[in-house]
Amino acid sequence: MKDKVKKFLKIFDGYELAYGQHRGLIESSTGKVEGKGDTIPLPIEDNIVENHLSGDGSSLGIIPLKLQDTVRFAAIDLDHKNPQNPLTHTIEELQKKINDFQLPLIACQSKSKGVHLYCFAKEDISAKLMIAKVSEWASLLGYGSSEIFPKQTSRAGKGDKGSWINVPYYDYKDTVRYAIDHEFKPLSLDEFFKYVEVCSIGKEHLQDFKVEDQYDQDYKDAPPCLQALATLGIDDGSRNNGLYNFAIYCKKKYGDNFEEKLMEINGTLIRPSLKASEVESIVRSVKKSDKEYFYKCNEYPIVQYCNKTECKNRKFGICQGMGTSAFDLQNLTKYLSYDGTATWYLESQGVRFKLTTDELTSQALFRKKIIVALGQLWITQKAKDWDNTLTGLLAKCEVYSNPIDASPQGQFSAYLDSFLLDSPPGDQKEDILRRHCFYDKKENLMYFRSTKLFEYLKNRGFRHPEDSVWSWLREMGGKSKQMTIKGKSIRLWSIAAPDKFLDDDTI
Repeated sequence: MKDKVKKFLKIFDGYELAYGQHRGLIESSTGKVEGKGDTIPLPIEDNIVENHLSGDGSSLGIIPLKLQDTVRFAAIDLDHKNPQNPLTHTIEELQKKINDFQLPLIACQSKSKGVHLYCFAKEDISAKLMIAKVSEWASLLGYGSSEIFPKQTSRAGKGDKGSWINVPYYDYKDTVRYAIDHEFKPLSLDEFFKYVEVCSIGKEHLQDFKVEDQYDQDYKDAPPCLQALATLGIDDGSRNNGLYNFAIYCKKKYGDNFEEKLMEINGTLIRPSLKASEVESIVRSVKKSDKEYFYKCNEYPIVQYCNKTECKNRKFGICQGMGTSAFDLQNLTKYLSYDGTATWYLESQGVRFKLTTDELTSQALFRKKIIVALGQLWITQKAKDWDNTLTGLLAKCEVYSNPIDASPQGQFSAYLDSFLLDSPPGDQKEDILRRHCFYDKKENLMYFRSTKLFEYLKNRGFRHPEDSVWSWLREMGGKSKQMTIKGKSIRLWSIAAPDKFLDDDTI
C-alpha cells in the first residue's frame, strides 16, 4: 500500500498546507451522493491517503492550487445537477469527444455520479495558464459553464486555502470512481498510474496546445460561444436566444445597419430558420437606443460554450462597456469556522479578495471593496438586480466547514503529536540531549525541551503567542520539571504519551 500512496500523492500533488475530507456519504433521493465537507489545515499524511484508497472513513479532497500559485493537475467537474450546464453525456460519450479533439484529459467517474475530466502535468505549471486551457477545453466539449478546479489563480491571504475536489479511487479494490482509457476500458488503480504517465502534458506543450482551428475563423473576433455555434449551428429549442446573441455581436461589429448580416446568419446557422417577422422583432429590440443590451451568457445555447477568460480578449466579447457584467464575479467560497464565524472569498478579473458578511450583502460596502481590490468602479445596481446577483453567487457558493481540529489549539495538538513521534524517542533521560524527547515507560510520560518544540512549530509555519502554547500544554496535562542530566540542570516538559505511540510496537 505504501507504494500506491506514494504514487497517488505524486499524481495528485496539491496544496502543501491543507486538504479536504468528505464524510458521512449518503445517496439522496435524487441519486446525488452527499455528505459533509471539512477543510483540514494540515499537510496530508500518508495514512489519510491510505484510508481513502482502502475506503476506510472519509473521502479525500485535494486542493490543486499549490503555494506558489502553480498546479500539477486540474479538473473539469461535470455534474447532472448543474443548473446552467448539466451533464447530458455518458463517460464513454465524453471520452469519444476527448479522442476526437485529441485533448490531454482523463475521464473519471465522480463521487456524485458525474464525471471529472483531469489534466495532469509533468511539472509545476502556472494556475492561470492551466485554468485558461482547461476552460477552453470545457467550452469545446460543450460544458463551458462547468466548474473548473483549481477555482482560484491565487489566494487572498492565509485564510484562503482554496477549493478542493474529491479525488478518485476511493475504496480502490471495489471502487465506482474509476478512470477509463481512450478505448473506454475501466482502469484499475495501477493501470491508472501508468495511464497518467502517458497522458501527462508538459508546460511548453500546454502553452502551444491550440483548438481554435476547430472553429469557424470568420468569427474569431466574436465571443468563443458564438464562434462555436457558427461552426455547429443552432437547432430548434434555442433558435431565438441563439439569434439574439448573434444580433448583439452584429450590432457591436456593424452598428445599427446589421439587419442584413443577421438575416444571413438566420439562413445559414439556424436550423430551421426563424420566420422573417421573428428576426425583425429581434432586430427592433436590439436597436433600441434607450437601453444597452448584453450577451445572455448564462442562458442556452451559449452557456454551453462559454469561455469568459478568452471572451474578454475578443474584440466583440464581454468588455468594460458591459457595466457590472464585465466584473464577472466568480468562485464565491464560504469558510465556516469552528466557532461559527463565516469568512467569504470572491474572485473577479483574476483577482481574489476577502469579504465579511456585511461587505457581501451590502452593495454600498461591496462597491468600496471592489474599488480597493480592483481599482475600478462598480456601477450600483437596482435592488432587484443586486438580489439576483447575490442569489446567483450563493447558488454556486462552495461551503467548507473548519472542524474543531482546525482551531489553533486543535492544530497545536496535532503538531505536538507529530513532534513527539517524528523520530523514535529514547528510553533514557540522557537521550534528550540528541533527540526530540525520551520516554519514561514507568510513568508513561514523554519528556521534551520547550526550545525544541518551538523550533519545530516555527519550521512548520505554526506561529502563535508562546503564552497560548504554554496554556494549551497545561490544559493537555503538561507539566514543567527540572532534571539533572550529566551534571547539568535542564528544565523539561512532560506529557502523557500519545495514543499512536502506545499502539506502536516500540513499547
